[in-house]
Amino acid sequence: MQRDSPLLQHTSYQFLAGAPPQEKRLRTVGIASMQHPRGSYLLDTLQSTFQASSERELEYIVVLVHLSGPDPAWLVQTAANISALFTAQIGAGKLLVIHGGSPLPGDLSDVNHSSPCEALYSRQKVDHALLMNFASNLSDYFTLLEDHIHCTPKFAAAISPALSAWKELPWVILEFSHLSISGKVFCTSDLSHLTAFLFLFHKDTRTHLLLSECCLLLAQNVPIHFSPSVFNHTGDYSMFHEYAFLWRRTGSLVNQITLLLLSSLTWCQGWL
Repeated sequence: MQRDSPLLQHTSYQFLAGAPPQEKRLRTVGIASMQHPRGSYLLDTLQSTFQASSERELEYIVVLVHLSGPDPAWLVQTAANISALFTAQIGAGKLLVIHGGSPLPGDLSDVNHSSPCEALYSRQKVDHALLMNFASNLSDYFTLLEDHIHCTPKFAAAISPALSAWKELPWVILEFSHLSISGKVFCTSDLSHLTAFLFLFHKDTRTHLLLSECCLLLAQNVPIHFSPSVFNHTGDYSMFHEYAFLWRRTGSLVNQITLLLLSSLTWCQGWL
């Protein structure tokens, strides 16, 4: 299958569960999931995605999961857990689990980072780029989700009228959630541009900020947001839990405050 992004044209992918659909679907729901120090809600997110969609809606959707992590055993075990719980969906071509990729362009494979936050942002950006790159030929539209999301019932039916209404109008991102990343819908024809854009900026620049900036460059001057939100965080999960865990590993309170300030200053400098 051809990869559209020139930066990732030599990147390889490993199929951990399922296979690409033989025919192009209408929509791809893409989830990038990394190995979390405090556990994962990925299985809950997948369960919510399939339970919130009718069988008819699922005929036009493929769910794509990109797993990333330094531990090969975790990749194998996570794929096995998914396969055990979603055997029917995998067999029907509605769920595909992948891992990518090598080689990565430039310094994206560099594992040396000045702070835990920089490492997290950099890994997140690469994972989303790999996910989008693979999804570029699977369907007409792409919905981005995090791996700790609850989908409201019939979320697919809520998105369909908006896609129809905006089909002949110019847009880059349609937003169906108040969350920073989850619930953003793209035309797959734009994914190669978005993927390339993610790699132009500092490692510690967060993905959702880059996506918002890319909208401006592609002539979408204001966010296009739809209410009510059809995607929410699962339970009490927050990425702040991840940051708190990383900060605790730095040692003293002084180190924690210094790390937070440096990360904030670096982020600000990236946009000046």
